[in-house]
Amino acid sequence: MALNVVAINSRVPMCAMHGSCSKHSYRWENWIKPMRDGVDITVLQDDVNVDFWKQAGHGLSFHDDLLVYDRCGHLFLHLCTGGMMGTCPQMGVKMSVPSDL
Repeated sequence: MALNVVAINSRVPMCAMHGSCSKHSYRWENWIKPMRDGVDITVLQDDVNVDFWKQAGHGLSFHDDLLVYDRCGHLFLHLCTGGMMGTCPQMGVKMSVPSDL
């Protein structure tokens, strides 16, 4: 069995969602580098032109969600997250498996 895992970093830092970014928040070493250094998997950087999370979420604001696709590219499972920024409350569902990071 082969398993391919990719992490997709948000197009803006988390502080942007809370309106608390400083002028240094958007620097590569403060935002993207910690994500790349913190995992041992491929990390892709989303940007305004692609906006992957908007495409994948159909308007939901994603935060630490886990999306599982089959080999044909069809969504197999979406583990939503709870809390104030989570997608479970946005969709009106409860987490079936805790996926909050």
